[in-house]
Amino acid sequence: MQNWLTTHPDHTQGLDTDLILHLVASHHGHARPLLPPMTDPDPIDVTCLMPDQQHITVNSATMGTDWTGPDRFYALNRRYGPWGLALLEAVVRLADMACSEEGS
Repeated sequence: MQNWLTTHPDHTQGLDTDLILHLVASHHGHARPLLPPMTDPDPIDVTCLMPDQQHITVNSATMGTDWTGPDRFYALNRRYGPWGLALLEAVVRLADMACSEEGS
């Protein structure tokens, strides 16, 4: 996600890219800055089709630990407040659950 955001800056105008990165990461369980970092014991290749029809493949072993996560989490809590950030995380999770229930 971070790579796509930095290589497609025209798509990020007016967006809080730190917030987007955090919401996607937290939704997938990769934004828990207060827990000790863990490496993936069984890495796999993950391929995503981006809006510009480009396929991006990342191996979960090469993702590494996001050492910028704790600083980003702290900054987002200051920017949106802890309850505001928690609300945004909940909205993303509930939207995903609603889409899954609809079969999309």
